[in-house]
Amino acid sequence: MSHLPSKAETVTPQQPSTDLTKHYYRLLMKVVMMAGATQEEADDAVGMTMLDLWRRWPKIDDPKRYSCRAVVSNFYKRRNTDRKEAERLLSTQKPSAEGDWDAQLTLWEDQEWVEQMLDRLPPAQREIMAYYLEGMTGSEIATYLDKKAPTIRKNLQFARDRLKEIIDQERCIQAPSTYAASWTREEGSL
Repeated sequence: MSHLPSKAETVTPQQPSTDLTKHYYRLLMKVVMMAGATQEEADDAVGMTMLDLWRRWPKIDDPKRYSCRAVVSNFYKRRNTDRKEAERLLSTQKPSAEGDWDAQLTLWEDQEWVEQMLDRLPPAQREIMAYYLEGMTGSEIATYLDKKAPTIRKNLQFARDRLKEIIDQERCIQAPSTYAASWTREEGSL
């Protein structure tokens, strides 16, 4: 007659210890990064593998071999899923022609141009004009900077005059080159 073990005699496999988990984490990070993963991709793949390893621990015969294969597999699965999602998104979007007008780019270009113009002003005028362009009134700027309102108004006027001069100078510089380009196209010689 065979002897069946009692509940007290039944041996259950233990879960991995914290030290072992840390060791596996470092090992798996190296393995998956050698497979071509970035730090972020490696961290995701190792996290998924560690969860899987923890859940399946009692059933795994060779945890090191299993986890090394699983981490690379998880990495490739995730990368493939991300690639397919990107392809799906690209296929559903209407491709834009190179010459299409892009409102976001134009807005950014306009902001860059304004910043370049403001950089040419003296510091006090630049600061006041920047606040004015953000929507503050002259009296709000005066209160904020602890200056008198007439001083702010005068600096705004100086800044406007200086900006007009700068813009006029740029137009004069650009105008002759535009004229020369159109002349060479019409006449066919230079």
